[in-house]
Amino acid sequence: MLWKVSGQDLEPVSGSTFADLKLKEQSLEDWIERKPEVLGEPLLIIGRQVQATGVENRIDLLALDREGKIVIIEVKRDTVDAPVEFQALRYASALAHWSYESIKNQAESYYRDKDPNSEPRFQELVSNFLEEEVDLNEDQRIIIVGRNVHERLITVASWLLNHNVNVKIVEVSLFLDGKTVLLSPDILLPQESLQVTGVPDGQTNKPWEDGKKWHLQERCSAKTAPLMQTLADKVPAIVAVEGVSWNQKYYVALRLHGRNWLTVETRPNQLLVAVHVTPGYFKVDEVANLLGIVVFDHSKTLADKLDTPSSADIEHREGQDVVLIRVKPGFDFESEGFAEFIRQAYKAALR
Repeated sequence: MLWKVSGQDLEPVSGSTFADLKLKEQSLEDWIERKPEVLGEPLLIIGRQVQATGVENRIDLLALDREGKIVIIEVKRDTVDAPVEFQALRYASALAHWSYESIKNQAESYYRDKDPNSEPRFQELVSNFLEEEVDLNEDQRIIIVGRNVHERLITVASWLLNHNVNVKIVEVSLFLDGKTVLLSPDILLPQESLQVTGVPDGQTNKPWEDGKKWHLQERCSAKTAPLMQTLADKVPAIVAVEGVSWNQKYYVALRLHGRNWLTVETRPNQLLVAVHVTPGYFKVDEVANLLGIVVFDHSKTLADKLDTPSSADIEHREGQDVVLIRVKPGFDFESEGFAEFIRQAYKAALR
């Protein structure tokens, strides 16, 4: 029962069904697609009416959660009974084998269908949504939503939860206040974890194993990819490093004396260059002057830091200094100042 506060009193708000209000299952899908947080958590919708190979019916809504898990959302207008649970399990088993590329293609196709003029970049969407860098589709989850959840479904779903199958049940109630329709979600069963592994031969959930393509096409944007490529070409032309290693998930490494000497964390909006040198060799203002950039100001607000152009910083870490250069579009890797910095940093490299 939903109550409305009226002065010093409470008035009951009458409950309704979808049929009473002449609403279709599509209406509930529409609402969840627009506001997935109604299900009690942040979700990134990446598909609607998705066809999975080997499964006859389509998935109502497909999403990612903040941990990078694929979330299958099954929507029922009114009574939700046990058979829907087995249908959702078939979807989960099919999607367990989706590679990074499959998820990317699905998401970008979905966003293009919503806005034909857009050019969605999956890695940017994911980076902006996820709380931290994670592997996608390590787990799968099921969320079942409906107005009247049958006790038999609760029994089956509880058993699955107890056996580490990740199921969430959300019951929605509709209320009518005058001409206003109110929706009240109630989470009947909690979230759990499910470990599902395995991808088909020839596919991988570790696309960074093709490192150069991963960093330039996925991690970087159209603005930062040329910067990354220029740096990778320029540094070995200035000093004798032991090659460029692309095959890490979050960064590119240039190795010297058998260790990572210069690393570049690739991002859509900037490159974070870290150079490991002997303590005390550089002063941060000298580095900034040499490179023609500003000194990074830790006292600024987050918004001001994001607006800061290319900048230099030095961190002291366990017997070494790390020169940090936040490279934004417009930074000049071709300058003599950058070449001189690399030559000096090469001399100051830890052995």
